[in-house]
Amino acid sequence: MFEKKEKIIIKNLFKVFEVNPEKAMKLLQKGVSKSEIFDLTGQIVGIFDARFTVYEGENVCRYRVSGSGKSTLMRQLNRLIEPTSGQIYSMG
Repeated sequence: MFEKKEKIIIKNLFKVFEVNPEKAMKLLQKGVSKSEIFDLTGQIVGIFDARFTVYEGENVCRYRVSGSGKSTLMRQLNRLIEPTSGQIYSMG
């Protein structure tokens, strides 16, 4: 049987757009919603706990509404911006 090889692994990826995102991250850990965090802190949560694996030969498409974090996710994957928290693994 053919075994698929992992090419990209995303684990628990978060992005908060602020200089000091710790306050927002603590609220996220308590289950506070993205909109409530913005109301309380003014901080914008761009990516909330993204996790997935892309296997060799797969084509992946992200289709979501405007403002849902598609571009932020791609910028993190190609390291134009750094994640606030989480891991991105690229398997050569």
